[in-house]
Amino acid sequence: MNFQQVAREETTKPGCYFYHINDGLHYNISSQREGTRYLKCVFYERGCRGRAIIDAVDGLVHTSDHTRNDLCPDAHYPNEMALRRAILQRCSSLEHASFIQILTQESHW
Repeated sequence: MNFQQVAREETTKPGCYFYHINDGLHYNISSQREGTRYLKCVFYERGCRGRAIIDAVDGLVHTSDHTRNDLCPDAHYPNEMALRRAILQRCSSLEHASFIQILTQESHW
């Protein structure tokens, strides 16, 4: 697997990203050192201890098993984040629309 196959997608926070290789496991950066990114599961705060690394040679490598099988893997996580971003953006605008209208219009995936 090479580095180009690692997907980087935005979270709901501007300038923050999560990483995945379309296997249902998603990670946030924990730290970076000498060209290697150390990642932890996006559900780390909820008890999942999954870990991975990304480097230029091997791409994304899972290094620790995910401990919350009820949360991971989650194939819908990227779509859920995209929907959350769209809803937050619409709610923060001065547009007059009910939440139900926004949800209906934005949940087209």
